[in-house]
Amino acid sequence: MSAPSNTAPNAHEVNGLVTADIQTSLELSELLAKESDALKSRDQNQLNDLLVRKQELMQILDQNAKTRDIWLNLELAQSPQNSEQTKKSIWSDLLMRMGGPKLIDSWQQLEKNISECKKRNEVNGIMIARGRQTMKQLLNIIRGHNLEAPKLYTASGGTKLQEYSQPLVKA
Repeated sequence: MSAPSNTAPNAHEVNGLVTADIQTSLELSELLAKESDALKSRDQNQLNDLLVRKQELMQILDQNAKTRDIWLNLELAQSPQNSEQTKKSIWSDLLMRMGGPKLIDSWQQLEKNISECKKRNEVNGIMIARGRQTMKQLLNIIRGHNLEAPKLYTASGGTKLQEYSQPLVKA
């Protein structure tokens, strides 16, 4: 979608933006499923490729959200009586004027797709966090540190971690 202008949108622009975002959100959802598989298989090369495309898709959705926000603010500025309505209801009114029930249905589909993407992304984030924690624990084992080891008092009254193992590698 091109850069937003400071003029009210027409039906073609609104329909086009919603349709484009539906396609983008579907692609993002598929990409997040592939990301999940790559995380499970620890395929770093695939993860790097997916991350680049994921960022591109997120930028597209973000830019289109900014366009919608501009349109919404124009609606607010043009109709003082709308100032008491919520932004959501103003947006629904705009969708109804621009495309009727069909566009409302498309918008609801987009919201559903975005919600699904958020859920998938959260699950992937949890997998990434667990992977990092596992890697941190493995590195500590290799270095001979055990962060969960009890702290023991020294002869001087201080504390130190009890190390149960020796480093596997010395420089």
